[in-house]
Amino acid sequence: MGLGIAENDYIDIYKAKNIDEILEFLAKSMPFCRYCDFSKISFGRKWEASGKKLSEWMGCNRGE
Repeated sequence: MGLGIAENDYIDIYKAKNIDEILEFLAKSMPFCRYCDFSKISFGRKWEASGKKLSEWMGCNRGE
């Protein structure tokens, strides 16, 4: 699955002028959010490094 990423889908924290610029970015939806399956968001999950699998983000085949 080819996921298209645009420049306004992320922020380079090293180029941000200040923390307010980062927080303002995080407060808004970005175009990449169109891939998110908000109906399958869960909380209380174990904090761990990503396995870099689409299933971690797309809500498919999570094993839940």
